[in-house]
Amino acid sequence: MTNYYFNEKRAAQAAAVFARLEGGTIDKYKLAKLMYYLERETIIRTGQPLFHADLCSIPRGPVASEVNDGIDAIIPKTNRSRNYEQGRHPAWEDHFIRKGKQALHHTSDPGDDELSIADINLINEIHEKFKNWTFDELSDFFHSLPEYEETDSSLPIHFTTILRVTGASEEEIEELKEEYDYYLGVIAS
Repeated sequence: MTNYYFNEKRAAQAAAVFARLEGGTIDKYKLAKLMYYLERETIIRTGQPLFHADLCSIPRGPVASEVNDGIDAIIPKTNRSRNYEQGRHPAWEDHFIRKGKQALHHTSDPGDDELSIADINLINEIHEKFKNWTFDELSDFFHSLPEYEETDSSLPIHFTTILRVTGASEEEIEELKEEYDYYLGVIAS
């Protein structure tokens, strides 16, 4: 099912900032986790998502589904051909190439017009937090997040779940959900 609200351009711009902070090349697993954390932190801090990805628990930890699709457009899973059942992802494919077996290399600037200064500051903050973490440290941390559920497939993580497990009151959650639903209605019209 297509997520019509996902802002692929904004997500690719955020991914490019992370890649630049890593010297131009970033491990696909690390990027997937940083992007999930960016969406999560934006929800916690503002009550709204940044790029409106479908968040989910998968065996390798929580992810932003459409971000994984963009990454897979550059580094396809070994059991399927490039872009199988996905279509083209120009926001990713025009600005990243595969480097080695598991990394994306930032090749051209997608700009940052979709990102605010606060978004870029948060990306820098997240990068600083995780910049020296190993694969195992990232895996352990993301598997320990309270919204993550162990699974053999994929389970959705709603933004209200993130708010709930990080301490928002039910009144705050209801107010933010109403605001979010209103925003989605504006986008759809």
